[in-house]
Amino acid sequence: SVEISASVTEIGEGAFSGCSSLKEILVDQDNAHYVSIDGALYNKEETELICWPGGKNDIHIKAGVTGIGTGAFSGCDGLISIEIPAGVTKIGDRAFSGCSGLISIQIPASVTEIGEGAFCYCSSLISIKIPVGVTSIENNTFRECGSLESILIPAGVTEIGSWAFGHTAYLT
Repeated sequence: SVEISASVTEIGEGAFSGCSSLKEILVDQDNAHYVSIDGALYNKEETELICWPGGKNDIHIKAGVTGIGTGAFSGCDGLISIEIPAGVTKIGDRAFSGCSGLISIQIPASVTEIGEGAFCYCSSLISIKIPVGVTSIENNTFRECGSLESILIPAGVTEIGSWAFGHTAYLT
């Protein structure tokens, strides 16, 4: 586990990325910027999931969350499937990058933004449905998703970034 004191004011992107044995992040209750809920790290307002511990496989994102932060699940090898709760509007850059065991993900219709490289290197991901509110598929979003067979791109998408589907050999 990791214990974050009240004096910590900033935690950088990917600070705990790839920590596959980390099961719990604890935050001092007097911290003005962060809070721990069920061992996961959220902003103080509890609207953004900042980091899910890589060794914690029983995923339950708190209700009321509107954003999945940059690299929040990055390198969580044990993550097999996840259902993102309704109300989430943004999936941050590299949010699920390197989740090699991720087979399926349910993205709610409320999501309008999926960040750059959000699912890159998810080598077990087979299919995905992008919500209709998304208008851009960013650079590297599904790069190196070697098992990806199908993807539904909604009519509202007007831009597909560089390497968005690069090295997805099974995409039909």
